[in-house]
Amino acid sequence: EKQEYNHNDTFNGEGVQITVTFASGKTEEHHHGDEGVSYNLSTLSEVGLQTLEVSYTDKYGTKVSSNSAQKIVVNKVAESLAITGFNDSIYVGQKYEIGAEAVATVTYSDGTTGTIEIPDDLVVDIDNSQVGTAVATVTINGLTATFNVTVKEDEVDHIQVFGYGGEYTYTHKEAFNPEGLEVTVYYKSGNTEEVYGGDERLSYSPATFTDVGNNITVTVTFTDSQGNTADAD
Repeated sequence: EKQEYNHNDTFNGEGVQITVTFASGKTEEHHHGDEGVSYNLSTLSEVGLQTLEVSYTDKYGTKVSSNSAQKIVVNKVAESLAITGFNDSIYVGQKYEIGAEAVATVTYSDGTTGTIEIPDDLVVDIDNSQVGTAVATVTINGLTATFNVTVKEDEVDHIQVFGYGGEYTYTHKEAFNPEGLEVTVYYKSGNTEEVYGGDERLSYSPATFTDVGNNITVTVTFTDSQGNTADAD
């Protein structure tokens, strides 16, 4: 018969065969499913090594048990998965990484819990396309867990001026002309954007050359939709 079960399985006695010896010395062979054959284990509600006893009850109600008990193994079953310590916020459009502090905890059928390894190639299903609360879904070892992640408006991290094809010589009190300016904006999400002189999100200091001299530095400032700024010369 089967030697190993999962927690809360029903015992399957298929293959059980017993020899019943009566007081007269007569013997009978009985099998699983025969009238009078029973077991001390039906639903396997305890985890671990369990002792199976097979009994036979005759037509007079006399019950006898086998003199050689069988050992079977009952394994606990993983029932649910929970994720804690995960990265709880990202920027719009940013690839989600669960984070090095994340912990995966499994609850088993006997009420115990334990942690399991989070695979390096874990796939996280999440919609990062809009600001708000997104539900992240992960599956590990066949168990699925969900958790909430805050998706934030993207923010500028830094900018870099890649070129300026405009004027380099100005007269006193003349305004700076940004035409020909090329700026790459780097966002915290990892996304980038190319912007050019004249973009309303760009400002310049000095905007007007009130000082006279050579090699005057013009600082370019980019302001994102939330008012965050980044500068470059």
